Amino acid sequence: GSEKTIISQERMCDNKIFLFKMIQTKYSHICEIRSTNSIIEIPQLTQIKLLSKDGIKSNCNFMLRFSHLKEDIPIFLIYKAFGIDNDYDIISYIFTEEEIENNIPFLIHSLEEASNYDTILATKYITNTLTIKTKNFDETIFKNLLPHLGKSKIKRLFFMGYMIKQLIYS
Repeated sequence: GSEKTIISQERMCDNKIFLFKMIQTKYSHICEIRSTNSIIEIPQLTQIKLLSKDGIKSNCNFMLRFSHLKEDIPIFLIYKAFGIDNDYDIISYIFTEEEIENNIPFLIHSLEEASNYDTILATKYITNTLTIKTKNFDETIFKNLLPHLGKSKIKRLFFMGYMIKQLIYS
């Protein structure tokens, strides 16, 4: 009766990007991160998904999923909700000047999908897809979308751009 057992517990690293190639789903690739401010908080899952109808990356849409969303939303709606209305400005959060020309075809469908939205419409769309009622859109986003980045919209936009770039280059 004095035997002791050690049980190891594995868990995925927090605040680290993981790429997954999907099989037999509508998404060909998923880039995800479990993000948290501190070790005592529950990590918030953020996923950017590559929706490719024919397996060709140049004919694809990028979708975003984070905690408390009912459904995936087009990735560039979050850029629009943060006040980035110009397509070139959105692309500049993802690629450097030298990379833009070669990588525009990957983003065309996603940019077209978000083209009918401005900041107000994008914010309303995202608010309507949330499972929780919110009075302060920014606070809800800061708490659920990449919370390890603090209250900076710019850091979030660049980080999501980095995730999109990882999906394209995978």
